[in-house]
Formats: sequence, C-alpha cells, structure tokens
Amino acid sequence: MISPRCSDPGSVAAGGLKIGDRKFISIGGIPGECLRGRKGAAGCCVKKTNTAMVIGIYDEGVQGGDCNVIVENLGDYLIGQNI
Repeated sequence: MISPRCSDPGSVAAGGLKIGDRKFISIGGIPGECLRGRKGAAGCCVKKTNTAMVIGIYDEGVQGGDCNVIVENLGDYLIGQNI
C-alpha cells in the first residue's frame, strides 16, 4: 500500500517502492504529494490526489524528469477537478 507513505517519503527508503511485480529504490519525493523510485534505467513516479493515485512507470530511453512532470501535472489537474 502506497498512500499512507506519501506523507513521509523517507519511510519508503528501507523497503523500497513496489508496483505490481517491480520493485524500485526510493529516491525521494514531495511529502504529502508524490513518491519517486528508480531501478537501473527504469523508474516510477506516484502522485496522490484527493481520491486517486496517478502512477507513471518508465523504462530505458525515457528521462525520469519527463515522467515526473507528466504524472505531477496530471495529478495537479485531477486535484483541481476535486478528483
């Protein structure tokens, strides 16, 4: 379960971030808003909204920052729509 950990990204550091069958090393995030993880050239970004979580997973060839911007902007839009 990811949502309780969004308030403290540091709490994910010990166990990592598991999405499906993939496990990522926590590389931080914004407390109460998003988590970020990395495994080799792949990574993920998770953004918490009012009622949902937006999850972006990327592989080699995609810049992590691009994924983060897309996930966070979509999350911000959903928050603005009260979703």
